[in-house]
Formats: sequence, C-alpha cells, structure tokens
Amino acid sequence: MKILTFLAIVLLGGCFSQRNEVIQKDALSYLLFQGSIQDASFNVYHEDDRIYDNIKIQSEYRYPIAPGTYRIEVYQNGEIITNRRLFFSDGQTQEIRLP
Repeated sequence: MKILTFLAIVLLGGCFSQRNEVIQKDALSYLLFQGSIQDASFNVYHEDDRIYDNIKIQSEYRYPIAPGTYRIEVYQNGEIITNRRLFFSDGQTQEIRLP
C-alpha cells in the first residue's frame, strides 16, 4: 500500500511541475536600405568612430549593428543624399528609404 501511495504522489507531482523558459531577443540590430540603391554607398559613425566605411549597398541585405545611436551617411554618384542620426535598440531593423 505504501508503494502505491508513493507512486501516486510521484505521478501526480509530475503533472504539476513548472517549466521556466527565458526567450532572449537578438542582441544585434540591423540597417536595411530600400529604394534606388544603384551606385549607392554608406558610412556609419558611432561617436567619432567609423563603423562602416564606404560600403556599397546591396539589395535586401541587413547590415548588423550593435544597439546605440549612430550617424548614417548615404552617397550616390559621389553626392551625399542622406545624413541621419538613428537610434537602434536590441533586435530592431531600421530601414532607410532612398530616393
């Protein structure tokens, strides 16, 4: 009888067990360019440091970037067409639409 009681407690105890789960968001953010990207390139600055230097923009490519505030310059045919300050948070994709 003691064995049956013990087994009942063990089996019923398993039905009420808790499961803790932690979901962690992607620690990186992303920069995505849309629009007319032909002959376009960009620079990204974080404070005084240049993170990306004269990178040719690729279609539908998400450029990884750490969370923080950045200045983004976009050039097309040698002329600056966009100069923005953007804040990136964890797992966020910022999209820049080019004319």
